[in-house]
Amino acid sequence: MEPILVIENDARDPVGILGDAIAARGIATEIVRPHSGDTIPDPTEFAALVVLGGSQGAYEADIHPYLDDEMGAIRTAVAAGLPVLGICLGSQLIAHALGGRAYLAPTPEAGVIAPTITLAGKHDPMAELIAKPVLTFHQDTFDVPANAPVIARSDRYVQAFRCGSALAIQPHPEVRIDDVEHWVETSTIPTRAGADGQELVATMRRTVEENDAIALFDAWLDEIDRTD
Repeated sequence: MEPILVIENDARDPVGILGDAIAARGIATEIVRPHSGDTIPDPTEFAALVVLGGSQGAYEADIHPYLDDEMGAIRTAVAAGLPVLGICLGSQLIAHALGGRAYLAPTPEAGVIAPTITLAGKHDPMAELIAKPVLTFHQDTFDVPANAPVIARSDRYVQAFRCGSALAIQPHPEVRIDDVEHWVETSTIPTRAGADGQELVATMRRTVEENDAIALFDAWLDEIDRTD
């Protein structure tokens, strides 16, 4: 299989558990960091495209011009039927690139949730894997593109949707506890969300299982195998 192209948007949000799942399949990754000046290669030369999270807003291409390049890569990949996975900012970029709209949410969302499967999600093989306890940590949300099925929600925000060959996931199944400990020490999101950062970490430690993330990512990698 060709390598998977991974766009990292913030050094504090690396590929993490997803990277381990990819490596366990013997698949190579090419990680590019547009925020550090890397050029994004043609995604159709790869087996799939992954777009990770970051503190940027998908609507801030005037501040971060490389976000336009990322959305162009998403559109190119989806037009070619290439599997795309977006996590947090990546999910927002998918929405913004494909005809939806990303924007600052009324209030941030920070905590461990078990997303609720929607009616459309009951027909999606990934939905039950997405609906496991997972960290959500964001200040932006989005309106999904027209005719894009929402497959999971929280009580406030869309947590996952499909659009063509793209799967968008708002939470952070890829993240490890050490990274989250750093996030709560340096981010204002928990406070603005009305959450206690240390309690959030403790809850994640008790309830979020790394094996659930691996199962989710393995299922997505199986989708790549079926389209390869």
